[in-house]
Amino acid sequence: MKHLALALLCLLSLTSCSESEDAPQQPATKGKKLLTIGDSLTACCEWQPWLVEWFGFTWSQSETINGLDGHAPMAVGGTWVKPNYTNSIYIRSLDAKYYDPDIIFLYVASNDPIDYWVSETNTGTTYDEIVAAEPAYHGLTTDRSVSTLSAYKGIVEHLREDCPDASLYLIGIMPLRCEIGMNPTGEFAAMYPSPRFPDMEAVKEFEANERWPKHEFVRAIAKRYGLPFISLWEMSGITDENAAEYYGDVAGDCTQVHPNDKGNRRVAECIRDFLLGEAQAQ
Repeated sequence: MKHLALALLCLLSLTSCSESEDAPQQPATKGKKLLTIGDSLTACCEWQPWLVEWFGFTWSQSETINGLDGHAPMAVGGTWVKPNYTNSIYIRSLDAKYYDPDIIFLYVASNDPIDYWVSETNTGTTYDEIVAAEPAYHGLTTDRSVSTLSAYKGIVEHLREDCPDASLYLIGIMPLRCEIGMNPTGEFAAMYPSPRFPDMEAVKEFEANERWPKHEFVRAIAKRYGLPFISLWEMSGITDENAAEYYGDVAGDCTQVHPNDKGNRRVAECIRDFLLGEAQAQ
């Protein structure tokens, strides 16, 4: 972490971090190896190239979506943190050490249903208490009994042990696009009411109950381990009201979680601004 901060401080002396100005092509961070771990929001490989351009990071799309030399890909669409299967984010993250990263962005947990995040025996009442009470999973095999929080903490602990010189950042999810007045289609027609979101109040209730808690759990994990937390929810300026500007067309479930080009650029801008702001605060 210290080496990255020093490089970013050098970069700060060379460039502005305003939204309209890009970083120089030969920054002090040039050559730092970036590893991005996640689900489809990372496997899209749409926001990482901006960071490569601005900071000069070395980043491999093949490592991200295919894996190299028999090691697991770091990002696969539709996957959960929970180690329910060998393709889970937890199991794949065990191979991160083979890619020798200097910086790791862990952008996960959008897919894990909120009902699986906490063990039934957890008696915590606040996000911090719940995270503290959930034991980290350290297994090397799949285990469906493991909660999302246990698996997430296990990922963090494995990454810190396996990649001790890497700077690890946790990234929180953003509000997604929800289509008001739309009836679910296809396989989703029998799963949700019609319309799924009759008004903006229903959208906000869904976000508050299903997605915001995930964001706050990741924030609490970052706090517990003393790791930087990049809050896209708060930094991006994307809201339930303007989400259509930053996301593609909605799917049959009346939502869209995948940003469009503008949305992915905004993700990259938030990460850039966080890194530069962090360096300035050193």
